[in-house]
Amino acid sequence: MRDVLYTSVAVAFLLVGCSSPEKTEDPDVDAPVEVPTEHKAETPVTTPIDRKPTKEIIHSVEGQDETIKTDLVKGHDSLYSLYIDKERYIFETSEDKDVLRPVVDGPKGYPEVKMEFLMIDDKKTEEVKEDLKKDSIYAMEEEYVTSPVAAISLHGKEGVTPESEVTTMYLLEAGAGTLLITETYFLEAQEGHGARFLQMLETLELNE
Repeated sequence: MRDVLYTSVAVAFLLVGCSSPEKTEDPDVDAPVEVPTEHKAETPVTTPIDRKPTKEIIHSVEGQDETIKTDLVKGHDSLYSLYIDKERYIFETSEDKDVLRPVVDGPKGYPEVKMEFLMIDDKKTEEVKEDLKKDSIYAMEEEYVTSPVAAISLHGKEGVTPESEVTTMYLLEAGAGTLLITETYFLEAQEGHGARFLQMLETLELNE
């Protein structure tokens, strides 16, 4: 009886094994292709220089030191920024050029006191310098300076009297072009406005 039972069980297992379908791969179905993950380079984010809205600066004018509260101003299209003394000067921007001028006008009949900022696109400093020297009505001394800014400097005056016009130009490389800064005042104001212009320009920064 036991032999019959064992034989029946063995036959049952054999039947089950024969009836189980074998797993076959369909030749018409392509195996999944692994797609490599693309690693994109991160674009660096440029953060503009953070400058405080106000700053105390020591100005030396006519042999006297004084601490001045200055305010940050930005040029057209935020090309540059600098600190100015808003109690004595106003700063106006336009698409043509930016101008810094005194709050109080100078003496009647004297040259206008002002500092102009002009962006000249697609012209390098050397080319602009040659154009300026050709157009100048008086001789201009040329030198490369590091103060108040790193630039080519052109300086000249029309005479030696108190009302004689004095002009100083700074040519700074700014991208593919030139930032031209022109200071104008009369000779008598050289130790006043001239000194203040120079010290305000020392705070200039280009936003490249």
